[in-house]
Amino acid sequence: MQSKKQIVRHLFSAVAFLIFVLLAAGSTDSNNGGSNKTSAPEYPVSWNTGYSIDISRVLVKNNIRGCGQYEYKPNSRSTGHFRVRCTSDGNNWTEYAVFIGSEKVIGPL
Repeated sequence: MQSKKQIVRHLFSAVAFLIFVLLAAGSTDSNNGGSNKTSAPEYPVSWNTGYSIDISRVLVKNNIRGCGQYEYKPNSRSTGHFRVRCTSDGNNWTEYAVFIGSEKVIGPL
C-alpha cells in the first residue's frame, strides 16, 4: 500500500500534467514574433512588457534560459498564474506558464 506522501506526490503530478495539457491545447505557434498569439479567454489582456520581480525570480529559480526580454499576461481565472513569453533575440519567442505561489514553470508551451 502506498503512503500518504506517495499518494499526494502522484496526485500533484497528475494535476500538473493536466494543467500542462490544457495550457498546451490553448497555445499556438510560439515563434510568430509580436502578435497576440494567446486567444484563450483566461488571458484577455494585452501583453505587459514591464518588469516583474516575481516572474523574474520564478524563471531564474527554474533555470529558464533565453529570457533576456519577456512579456506576460495574468490569468483571469487563477491569481498568481501568468502566461509568459521570452526571447533572447527579439524575433523567436517561447511561451511558459508561470505560477508565482508554487514557484513552478510549465513549458515551453
